[in-house]
Amino acid sequence: MQTDGLRIVVHGTKFNVESFPDMENTYVSLVKGSVSLETATEHQYLSPGEVATYNKNSRQLSIAKGDVDFAASWTKSEVVFEQRSLEDICRFLSKWYRVKIDLSPTVSDDYHYTFTLRNEPLEEILRLMARIHPIKYTFSEDNELRIYGDK
Repeated sequence: MQTDGLRIVVHGTKFNVESFPDMENTYVSLVKGSVSLETATEHQYLSPGEVATYNKNSRQLSIAKGDVDFAASWTKSEVVFEQRSLEDICRFLSKWYRVKIDLSPTVSDDYHYTFTLRNEPLEEILRLMARIHPIKYTFSEDNELRIYGDK
């Protein structure tokens, strides 16, 4: 598999690749097995539980421990958020529901949530999140969601 300057070689494994044209980084998360990563200048192996981050602009590759189960959660019928920041959740919801989300800087970085997402409508999830922390949200006509502080 090849993506924007990074070649991924699979050696019998469970892994996830997150790479979209509008993203600065490509992420490769290894659940089990073995994956090797090759750039123009280096060749590295991932171990289970590690996440590789490849910056498309600088062409730098870094590897660190990460939440690989969460990274691959889109393949399951439910997603478990354990003390996830609102920013992380918005990034996931944006892809899951195919909606652009604008998270206002007025929203606290301290808002974290724990819940399980199954097949609930996005508006139901937002309504419940707004009960936990003081946030408000609006949808625009072009399917863009804006989340802002309730102050």
